[in-house]
Amino acid sequence: MACRMDDPVFSWNTRVSIPKGYAVSPDQMKIIYCLFGEANLVQEGTDISIITWGAMVQQSIDAVNSFSLDDGL
Repeated sequence: MACRMDDPVFSWNTRVSIPKGYAVSPDQMKIIYCLFGEANLVQEGTDISIITWGAMVQQSIDAVNSFSLDDGL
């Protein structure tokens, strides 16, 4: 994670938030700029909202994709 700004920045990364080898989506390999106060929409839906960052993004996508219409989502 990097931040481009003139002010001091504090970043606290836990082991879970550091990308692992399972995050292999080609889209994740490109540099994405996100302004403070804004977010990147990864997948649009109407049933639930998941707000996350780092390595948990791919795990969240995998979890959503594991649900079926029979699960009620």
